[in-house]
Amino acid sequence: MGADDWDDLRIFRAAATRASLSAAAELLGLHRSFVSRRVARLERHFGQRLFARTGRAVRLTEAGRAVLARADGMARLYDEARFGLRCPAAIPGEVRIAAAEGLAGWLLAPFADLFAAQGSRLVFLKAGARAEIALDFHPPSARARRIARLDYAVYASAAADPDPYFGPPWIEQGPPGSTLREWLEEAPVPCGWAAARAEDEGAALPLVRAGIGKTWLPVAMVRGEAGLVRRDPMLARRRDLWLSVAGWARDLDRVRRAADWVELVAKAAAEGAKAPRRLP
Repeated sequence: MGADDWDDLRIFRAAATRASLSAAAELLGLHRSFVSRRVARLERHFGQRLFARTGRAVRLTEAGRAVLARADGMARLYDEARFGLRCPAAIPGEVRIAAAEGLAGWLLAPFADLFAAQGSRLVFLKAGARAEIALDFHPPSARARRIARLDYAVYASAAADPDPYFGPPWIEQGPPGSTLREWLEEAPVPCGWAAARAEDEGAALPLVRAGIGKTWLPVAMVRGEAGLVRRDPMLARRRDLWLSVAGWARDLDRVRRAADWVELVAKAAAEGAKAPRRLP
């Protein structure tokens, strides 16, 4: 297979996974007309329609599904060869995500089974570790992009003292100088002594559930949590969430898919929508 043929399949796969030529063009940084021409060329090559068009959306035909299955297999082989040369210590089929402040635990880990079902494995590391994908509240690299803006509020157990001044003490989070620590220090009600200190949001949540104190938590993280109530409605903040893909891993298909999935999950959390249960 020549380079042009593989490029056509890459474009076809992007359109198939997003059910849209326009979305594929946006993902790949191409013009929609170019994507349309390359898909048409691939259809002429196979002598069959690969997509059924419905307005702006496209849907795979039976022939299209067969071609996609083979293209997926070729992409996995390409990834294994390229990944092994660029990062010999990594495991084929693995995608490492370095995530800040407990993000992996509450935002991403509940959906890792989606990748396991397709033969991939997500490995979650602390921020700053060598990884294909970095997720942080500050741009982890010059090429990072903002993918969501998460709302934060102060939460406590419903059984805790409701008094706004003498109510439950604060639970500190993060190292000195961190955003969450700064928010605590800026609170309009004196925080007094701290009942406990948690490394991150994931560690703070069980302390709040147990009625030990109150603290800042992502609204998306607490959504659906029985027994927790929001304290002062005036205490509200937002944090930008940034994603970057390591340059040496940017061309790997499974890394691109994982990055797209992380972005979808983050946006769903920010918008209060249901997280996707299907890979892009």
